[in-house]
Amino acid sequence: KAETWLASGMLRLRTGDADGAKGDLIQGLERAEASGDVGTQASLRASLVDASLSLNDIDSAEMHVQRLGELAPDFLVGRYLRARLAYLRDDFETAQAELQQVLAAAPNYLPAELLMGAVHLRRGNLSLAEMHLSSVVAASPDNDDARRLLAETRLRQNRAEAAAAVLKPIMDADGTDTASLGLAVRASLLAGDYDNAIGHLEQALAQNPGNVELTLDLVSAYLSAGNLAEAEHLINEVPDDSSEAGVRRALLDVLTSLRRNDASTALDRALAARDQWPDDPRVHNLVGGIAVDLHRFDLAEQSFARAMELAPDAPASYVNLARLSMERGNLEAARTHYEEALARAPEAGSLMIALAQVEAM
Repeated sequence: KAETWLASGMLRLRTGDADGAKGDLIQGLERAEASGDVGTQASLRASLVDASLSLNDIDSAEMHVQRLGELAPDFLVGRYLRARLAYLRDDFETAQAELQQVLAAAPNYLPAELLMGAVHLRRGNLSLAEMHLSSVVAASPDNDDARRLLAETRLRQNRAEAAAAVLKPIMDADGTDTASLGLAVRASLLAGDYDNAIGHLEQALAQNPGNVELTLDLVSAYLSAGNLAEAEHLINEVPDDSSEAGVRRALLDVLTSLRRNDASTALDRALAARDQWPDDPRVHNLVGGIAVDLHRFDLAEQSFARAMELAPDAPASYVNLARLSMERGNLEAARTHYEEALARAPEAGSLMIALAQVEAM
C-alpha cells in the first residue's frame, strides 16, 4: 500500500538514509497515483522534497514542489516547501511572502516560524528575526538550529552576553558541534572574554586535530588576548600556500608584527601578501591601514581605492577612506565616504556614530 511505503520512507529520512527513503517514497507514489489517492500523493511529494534536499538534488525538489502545488494548491506544507526552495535560491522576498501565508493560517507552525526568522536574518531585519527565533526557542528549547540562528542574530546586534546565554544549553551538552563552538567563540571575543574564547577553540581543535580553519581562529584569539608567543608558534603549523587559509595565515602574520609594534615589518609582509593575492580586497585594506599609521597617505589612498574597486558593495573600504580623510582634515570627504558605507550597511550603529562625530566636528 502507498501508506506503508510513505511510513517506511519517512522512517528512513529520520535515520539519515535519504537514498533509501527516496526509493521507498517513489514506490509509494506510483501506487498512490494508480489509485488516485490525492492526499497520500501530496504527503509523498512533500517527503520526496525533503529527501531530494537531503541529497542536494534541487532540481528534483523543485519538480516535486511544482507537482505538489498542482495537486493541492492550498496545502500549507506545500507553501512552506516553496518558501524553503526560495530561501535556498536566495529569493528571500518570495520566501517571506509564502511564509506569511503559512503563518497566517497556522501561527504555531514552528518550521515556518524558524524559516521566517532565518529569512529576516538574511535580509538584515534583526528585530523581526529575533522575534520569530525567540518564539521557536521558547516553544522548542531543544531546537539547536533555532538557538544557533538566534545567537547569530544577537551577535549582529552586538549583544554578546545574550548570544552566549542562548547557546549555553548547547555548550553544556556533550559533543558540541563546530558551528555552535564558532558562535560561542565570537560571543566571547565580542564580550572581551578572551580566555573563554581560547578555551572553546582549544576544545574544538582537540575534537578536530589538524583543522586549519580552527587553528587560524585560535591564532586570532591568541592575538586578541596578547598571547603573541602562542600565536607565532601556532601560525607556523599552518601551510604557507595560495589557498584561502594561506591568505588568512598571511594576514595574521602581518597582525602579529603589528602587535609587536613593528609597523615597518608589518608593511613589508603586507606588501608581499598583496603581490601574492593582488585581487583580495582584505590585503589591500590591510596595506592601507598600516600605511596610514606610517603617514604614507598616498599608498593608503591607493590601497583603499583598489580594495573598493575589488569589493564595491563592502563597507570596509569606504570606512577606511573616511578615516584617511579625517587624518588629512578633509571632513567633507569623510562624510561622503561614511554615507557610502552606511548605504551598504544601514543598520551599522558604529557607522551612524562615526557620521555623527563628523557632523559634530
